[in-house]
Amino acid sequence: MSLAKAKIICKLQGIKLNIEVRVLCPFCNNKTMKLIIGTNQAQCDYCNKELSIDDVLEISQSNWKEEHKKYEKLLKYNKGVGY
Repeated sequence: MSLAKAKIICKLQGIKLNIEVRVLCPFCNNKTMKLIIGTNQAQCDYCNKELSIDDVLEISQSNWKEEHKKYEKLLKYNKGVGY
């Protein structure tokens, strides 16, 4: 079923659409962080951290940038040439 069809069905039936997606928790690094799209909430079932989805996004972007900083420098200064 497509998301668009699910949205239409929920609208016709007067049901609030809540989609849950499991992602890696930025604190315990387990794939137990549940993003609840309709409410902008995120909760880890393993370490019980609760955040907004916006906070999870900000932390994840920061972590990604930190992990990939060395590769960006390598590409910038060595023009993609290996070590």
